[in-house]
Amino acid sequence: MLRIKIILFILIIVGISFILDRLTKSKFEDNKGLRYFIFSTVMSGTIFITAFTLFYLIS
Repeated sequence: MLRIKIILFILIIVGISFILDRLTKSKFEDNKGLRYFIFSTVMSGTIFITAFTLFYLIS
């Protein structure tokens, strides 16, 4: 069960990072610092929420 949760967690994070990269690529082409700040902020929040849900609430 833990192996399935880890694989699901990795797939969710890769999918969200791909979608976020596609959304922010054209909007923040000039300002790469702001793009990476937004990207890292959203990804860290998403990772925390997903990990909490998968490993604590579903177990």
